[in-house]
Amino acid sequence: MITLLYPVNSYSEQVFQTCAFLIAGHFPWQNAVNSSGMNHVCINRLATVLLMFFCLCTMSGQALAEPGELIASGDAAWAMRSQGHVGSRAADAPIQKAIDAYAAALEAEPENLEARWKLLRALHFKGEYVLHDRQQRHDLFARGKDIAEAGRLQIEREHSLPRNLYKMKPADVFSAVGDNPAVAEWCFWSSANWGLWAQNSGRLASLFAGVVSKIHQFAEVMVLMDASVEEGGSHRLRGRLHFRVPKIPFFTGWVDRDRAISEIRLSLQIAPDSLLSQLYLAEALLKFRDSDNVEAIGLLRQVAASEVSPKRLVEDLRTQEIARELLTSLGY
Repeated sequence: MITLLYPVNSYSEQVFQTCAFLIAGHFPWQNAVNSSGMNHVCINRLATVLLMFFCLCTMSGQALAEPGELIASGDAAWAMRSQGHVGSRAADAPIQKAIDAYAAALEAEPENLEARWKLLRALHFKGEYVLHDRQQRHDLFARGKDIAEAGRLQIEREHSLPRNLYKMKPADVFSAVGDNPAVAEWCFWSSANWGLWAQNSGRLASLFAGVVSKIHQFAEVMVLMDASVEEGGSHRLRGRLHFRVPKIPFFTGWVDRDRAISEIRLSLQIAPDSLLSQLYLAEALLKFRDSDNVEAIGLLRQVAASEVSPKRLVEDLRTQEIARELLTSLGY
């Protein structure tokens, strides 16, 4: 009996039987001298060898594929991430395919920043739109946090940064890395994973990890590099920080409620149709500008009635749900 070094499923068993049948039909060992019991053993051995070769040739190929091919495979899965969704809740299988492909690309080439930020993006989507359980979300975003941190070290090495990226002036970081679009994307999706890890960890853990200062640094660097990432994402991120972070002397003295509004307006100049930026502006106006409630209500109604983007189907559906809930809470 030959022990196979891989799991045998029903499909491989069928292949095994087919190989054995073909071998038996073409090699008449039954006529060999002293063949009692030997023909079956020989056939099975040859069939096993053929099956092993077949499995090697028809495996998923991720371990042997080039990083570029794996990233392309991940991109295809990412484009299908809303497949099987129920409202704003996405199915697990499509986005998991993207995660697996990007993770394989990063494993094959650990210094591939494109694979890294796209993996962060996919993890963020799964945590936000697939998972329900808080512990599962925390664990997923903790993985994202670690992947983001490895990216920081990578960028510091590649661009010979003189110190920790988080502790440098944003202008100095920009001067060192130039207009590398992958770094801007890494900043955005690193901040997304850091932020949601903090949200699922509690305030104390976030405080000790310095999450707010890290995300603030990401936003400042992004604005200098490429403000168009994720539909004005850098300005939207800055606006959201000024909206949500408490103003604490010596820690977050930079928080400015007026900038919560002005930064999101800047993001809308870049991407006027962004439902998320419209929602965030409405929330900021409701919280900090009572006199602008009419504009805020108008924005919420606009978001709720807008046609969602096929490219951001699940994300836009979630944004609309929040807008409708706000309208209902306000009596509209």
